[in-house]
Amino acid sequence: MLFCLAYLSVNLIITTKFMDGDIASRHHLQSNLNFGGWSIVIKVFALIFFSAFLSEVRNLYPKIYAKIPFLYCNWAIVYCVVTVFFIVTGLSKKLTMRNWGGRLSIGYPTMDAIILMIAIIFVIHSKWSASRKFLLIVLYSCVIVMQNTASGYMAIGIYLILLGFILPSWWKLIPISLIAMAVSVFWAIYEYFYIRMGMFGGIIVDKINGFIFGQNTSSVSARIAQIHNLKIDILSNPIGLIFGGGGSGSYYVESQFYAVLGAWGGVGIAFFAIFYAAYFVDSLRSQDRAFRICFLSIFLVGAIPLGGLNLFPFLFHWAYMSTHMGVKKIAGIQLRNP
Repeated sequence: MLFCLAYLSVNLIITTKFMDGDIASRHHLQSNLNFGGWSIVIKVFALIFFSAFLSEVRNLYPKIYAKIPFLYCNWAIVYCVVTVFFIVTGLSKKLTMRNWGGRLSIGYPTMDAIILMIAIIFVIHSKWSASRKFLLIVLYSCVIVMQNTASGYMAIGIYLILLGFILPSWWKLIPISLIAMAVSVFWAIYEYFYIRMGMFGGIIVDKINGFIFGQNTSSVSARIAQIHNLKIDILSNPIGLIFGGGGSGSYYVESQFYAVLGAWGGVGIAFFAIFYAAYFVDSLRSQDRAFRICFLSIFLVGAIPLGGLNLFPFLFHWAYMSTHMGVKKIAGIQLRNP
């Protein structure tokens, strides 16, 4: 695994060296990179470090490794409390760089929703008391809804569907009932209540129009334009199609698939596809396959709208997944498969 990452790093360094200036001159990137494509090269080295470090912790300090879910959930609690405090007190309005229209968030809403969804998975797959699990799930779920992102709602929905397959007998009625309630609530908001909810309701209507009814909303049209620019600038060139355009190439489209395609081309897509497929197959052979499949599913949901390569939480999730490979049971994950 580390050898493959090392190759991708070398590939990225070479393509960034020769293509970075030309890509930057086209002004199609989603944001200005202080160090150009080299900013992404640094993040890839961080991914290698995370993967190697967590592997060593797992092997040499299994008790510390087993505490990762506990520490992750505790930091998620801190984030939730801080978010609620800033929103309730109105202090969030002073965070000018974090005033997301229609979203009650002080961070990066899409990424934060996925982080909290992963925390819910950690909570459910633990030996904590039922009351503690319930309180944490309610807290995390409320703050996910506050982020008001399509990926957050999709993550909750997909996880409930997975629970419908995982849970035994009558327990399946819980996720089925929650899905039915959620559909009813969103239908009521879409048809009647969105006007009273201001920009928050407006975003919900916009997401339903775009993702359910296929209308050309602002979010959808923006990504179509981003993909078009990526194809013209990088993928139209055979070298770019195979090896990518380097670090800056990952900043064309807000999606991990296109970020990898832009940075490494078909070589990168092949590597990550093999990794995800291998992780899934390895999960089926493990004792805690329910946790791993849920973790992978939510991670991939987050990969749809998030570039990932420039986000440290995403890199951590990927590195943590890499330490599961070849292990029958993950330390710290206590819930057995039904």
